[in-house]
Amino acid sequence: MFKRVAALCLCAAGALVFTGPSILQSELMAQEQATNGLVSAGAVVENGRITGFFLEEAGRRIAEVKFGSLGNIVASEVKREGNKLLFTGLKASPTPELGPGSYVSVELLSGDRFPRIRFRMEIQKFEKNKWEDALDRCPFHFLACSIPGAEIFHQRGWPLGTPVIDPYIILTDPGAGRTIGSNFNKNWSYDPPIGAYPVPVAGLWNTREKKYVAYLFQEARSTDNSEKFISTAYCWQIKDAREFFCLASKYADGYMDINYPRDGDVLESHFRLIYNLNLPSDQDPNEFVLNYIHRTYSDFLPSVPEINDMNWLPGNMRLKTPGRPGFGRLYSVAKNDPFMLDGTIFPSGVSYIDPGIEFAYSTGKNTATINYLKKDLEYLMEHAVKWKEDGDECVFWQLPISGDWKPQFGKGVPTMRNVWGVQEARAFLETYRVEKDPKYLPYIDGTVRWLRHMLYTRNCYPDVTAAMFAWSGGPIVSFLLRYYYTFRDASDPQHRTLAELAFNLARTYAYRYLPIWTTDNDKMDNLDSAFFCEPNAGVPWCGAACSNEVWVNAYMLAIAYVATGDPLFGYYLRGMLERWHHLYKDIEKPKPRAYQSQDLTERFGLFDGAPQQKGTRANYGGLWGGFEVLSYPLGNSKMRVLCGEKAAIAFDQGGIETNFRDYRYYGKGNFSFTLTSTGSDTFSISVTIPFFRLDGKQVYLIRKGQKTVLAEGTDYKVYKFSPDSMFIGNLVDGDIIAVGEWNPQIEPLSCSVGKTHKVEKSQIIERDGFRAVNIAKFCNTKIDEDWEDSKSKAGFVPGIRFLWGVPFYLVPGTDNKGNVAVRDSTVKVNLPCQRLFFLISDPGEKAGLSLTYADGTEDEIPVKNAIYAITGWPPCFKWHIDMLTVQTKGKILKEVGARDINLYAFSGTEKSDKEIAEILALLEAETRRQEQEAKFIAKLKEIAGYFHKFSKRIAVIPVPSFSIEQTQVGLLLRRAGVLSDIVILKPQQLLEESFNARRYPVVLYLGGEQYYQTVKQEGDADQAIIDYLKSGGMLVVIPCLNQPFPFYYNESGKVVVSSPKFGLTISGSGALDRQDTLKYSRITGWEKPPAGMKLTFRVNPKQEIIKDLPETFPWMEDADQRWRPMIGSVPPPGTYIPVVSLYDNAGNCYGEAIAYMEYKTDPVPGGKIIYAWPSLANHEKYASIIIPALLEFALKNINLEK
Repeated sequence: MFKRVAALCLCAAGALVFTGPSILQSELMAQEQATNGLVSAGAVVENGRITGFFLEEAGRRIAEVKFGSLGNIVASEVKREGNKLLFTGLKASPTPELGPGSYVSVELLSGDRFPRIRFRMEIQKFEKNKWEDALDRCPFHFLACSIPGAEIFHQRGWPLGTPVIDPYIILTDPGAGRTIGSNFNKNWSYDPPIGAYPVPVAGLWNTREKKYVAYLFQEARSTDNSEKFISTAYCWQIKDAREFFCLASKYADGYMDINYPRDGDVLESHFRLIYNLNLPSDQDPNEFVLNYIHRTYSDFLPSVPEINDMNWLPGNMRLKTPGRPGFGRLYSVAKNDPFMLDGTIFPSGVSYIDPGIEFAYSTGKNTATINYLKKDLEYLMEHAVKWKEDGDECVFWQLPISGDWKPQFGKGVPTMRNVWGVQEARAFLETYRVEKDPKYLPYIDGTVRWLRHMLYTRNCYPDVTAAMFAWSGGPIVSFLLRYYYTFRDASDPQHRTLAELAFNLARTYAYRYLPIWTTDNDKMDNLDSAFFCEPNAGVPWCGAACSNEVWVNAYMLAIAYVATGDPLFGYYLRGMLERWHHLYKDIEKPKPRAYQSQDLTERFGLFDGAPQQKGTRANYGGLWGGFEVLSYPLGNSKMRVLCGEKAAIAFDQGGIETNFRDYRYYGKGNFSFTLTSTGSDTFSISVTIPFFRLDGKQVYLIRKGQKTVLAEGTDYKVYKFSPDSMFIGNLVDGDIIAVGEWNPQIEPLSCSVGKTHKVEKSQIIERDGFRAVNIAKFCNTKIDEDWEDSKSKAGFVPGIRFLWGVPFYLVPGTDNKGNVAVRDSTVKVNLPCQRLFFLISDPGEKAGLSLTYADGTEDEIPVKNAIYAITGWPPCFKWHIDMLTVQTKGKILKEVGARDINLYAFSGTEKSDKEIAEILALLEAETRRQEQEAKFIAKLKEIAGYFHKFSKRIAVIPVPSFSIEQTQVGLLLRRAGVLSDIVILKPQQLLEESFNARRYPVVLYLGGEQYYQTVKQEGDADQAIIDYLKSGGMLVVIPCLNQPFPFYYNESGKVVVSSPKFGLTISGSGALDRQDTLKYSRITGWEKPPAGMKLTFRVNPKQEIIKDLPETFPWMEDADQRWRPMIGSVPPPGTYIPVVSLYDNAGNCYGEAIAYMEYKTDPVPGGKIIYAWPSLANHEKYASIIIPALLEFALKNINLEK
């Protein structure tokens, strides 16, 4: 006993230091707890070792969090400091070696059940082999929390099914179906960084126990943004540890592969450990989490407009009148499908928005269509699956109804958790509504019961079999609300009860399918992710905003908002619509009306390492889903009012001067509201109330107290194809519109959408050590925000905006008499600062800023060095707001004068330049980038004559997942005004006879490592490129950044290393036994330069292709280090011209970074090739010299007479 006591050292403030395991130690450690009266926290002690901490409420163990999943990380000491536990002396076995500053703390806040967890892991030394021997091939992970039996891993706002109920999602074999399970270990999910999460949360949900536990990083995101590079993941099993989620070290690019920590890495952030012990399957974690975020962090959340101008929409989506309803067959049979086996039966159902069945019956002219409908319903009744789920009689349809997916998707694709079964149930519901045949009821009711338990869907589109799609929420919510309105007044209590369940489930599912960015995810850039949505949970779309079918989610939010009145639905809808215009592709047309729905993008990259490069937009995608049917003002109406039983919401076009107030609902689809308008002319409105009919209702106009019955066909009309909508004309400000009834004694509904654009009350807004100045009361300048005028500043978003780490406050003109800027006037302030940052635009000839300080000194600040910070979008809008900084050395600023320039905002900080070194470095880098870009564009404009001369005779080889506009070269070609002279080929055009040197003397390859090897038949695109070169064509190869080896992977992702067959004798590194080196050459590439080697680029003095580079210049340490050199091997009488070569200090050559080749013999006789290693060609120091020179050389050598 004495020895055991000797092993324990009692320290001050309740600290316990453990030097060896003992029974006494275990007992004392177990007693070391903190409490705030609501919850308690203490150390988890196993065999005398502190392996983690626990949280309890009223004696119930809520969660145990292990420092390491296998007890491989322990704390030597736990100290209680009031309501906080501090775990220090962290040690990991067998690796990594953790630094002395590593710790975990658990802070129980006063009056709060959810503790704040802080952590710091100092990685002094990590040994990969030791880690994998002990823990298998998996990320370095920590703070692991297991919830046995949890069916859902809740990450980023997505409910991901675990192997408890669906092995396919995570445990499926690698292949086309694996988009959520990782590449590094079959038992692990992917591990994206939290910066890529719409909702910064990860946790587990056991619905049978009604228990949800998660780590919420919203506080970190809203404050220090320390969470963004930390990852989270789910593990099914690792040795003795099972079913846990955890934090992990920095992600690998693409988020599917492993990336071990480097020596010296520090993993540090904080989160709130949140939980819900009463969360059954008919509720949802997103509802719990998003409402908690809005209650707790409202001051940090962005505001939204009170009404949206919908004229940002492309021209073909600005509806004038509702389309004719219709429907097709309820299922299809696969034949030659790229995903499904022939004969597979795919359920399709009917539209969630189009009343096709009701219309078909009402017209009585669609007998054949109705006969097909009944036949399909009979088939579906025969093939429905019936079972009991927790006592509920469920009926639903498997996806697929019969058959399967092709083998590349793995086993286990068929699922009962799918949206298509809901679409089938909708067909039964719509048919029942007109026929009242009770034989349909079991299929309708059984679907509602199943939706209580379904938890998630997957395979919502057949190419992504493991992932849930956001759009599926629209059909589900629509079905549930349709069911509710159909059966809430049923004569039998069973259907009335089910109707109430359906209504509550509609709200649940609207939250469940809402993976929306709550705030900006990365303050250190000039993007703002707030209100964008991911389209599905699959990794190719992780960390990316999407247009496409996410439009269905706007529809979902709209119908859920007016039905439930939940202000968060209105808030998120308003925010989405205000920023959706950023999802146009990087293509230029005169104005939004000239764009089409296919001109919006499927992916807009929002974080580092995401499959869609940050800040770029995919060249594929569009906009579909039907929300414009509810939102765009019909006919020539100024406003569309969407009405419901709990709220109404309006949408304008051509400005935002029209709105409504005092919305009253009277029941049975009857309502009224008062119009407000700042315009002086009469106007029209359109009105829609989903799930109700307006035909046959009396419509009243109350003007200046006088009530008038309006005449249908004269004063208003109800749309035949959409009887839930009407058009009313000749209205003025103050008019009251009443449909069916008017009773001013009824209390108006709130119609709140939460936090809207309002001028902040305080003049100083403090964020992250900065003081953003509210200049609202000094503003004297308005801006035009007309979407029809490409010269306007349409798309300007007010509120707090972080730009490269600096917060600014942009004044909302809607709450400031339209004024958003100061021009030719001054702003008075009392602001002590070391440095100031300004946002300005539209400088005149005498533009400048004047600063007056408390000591009487003044500064005149020139504005010519400001950099673009906020820019208009889509590209037809050329407006930009620029950022400028100036050092003030601790002076107190008293006044800012804006002369001949718009001043939108300014902020100051008392931090030293050393303290904000990261911000200043980002601004310096951005300044250099913009300067180089300007030089690049100027150089391209100098040779624009060649592009115009050979307009449409220059082509670009298409590549998967890239467009020319996405690449740096393509972007600058557009800005230089020459992109329109270039033909961007489609894959099938490679196979056309016109793909030859006479039609296209110069062809550019600007993509990455993946290309189209096959379009129709195996290798046909390869042969097309070879034939092009043999016809005398010139191929200019300038791969994009971070993908250094062109023609490396084919369209399926298979390694093919095809460059040599096209005459591109590029050498890879041969790393990991890759067969990508040249057999005849001792020279190879590398992943990173050999240690200690001094490398220098030398420009060939005899070449005349690039003239303005220095004769020699050093290896670039700030570029992608993967060297992929060209090795000269053109057989005579061909030509090989080294342009830029790499040498070491001993004079050894390592091949060419830039080279030119002409072939007279195989493999491509007649072909001419220019190759530029992308790390050099795209480098900010050299790109403006290299790329224009290469293009000029290629274009100058075009001879159309040959």
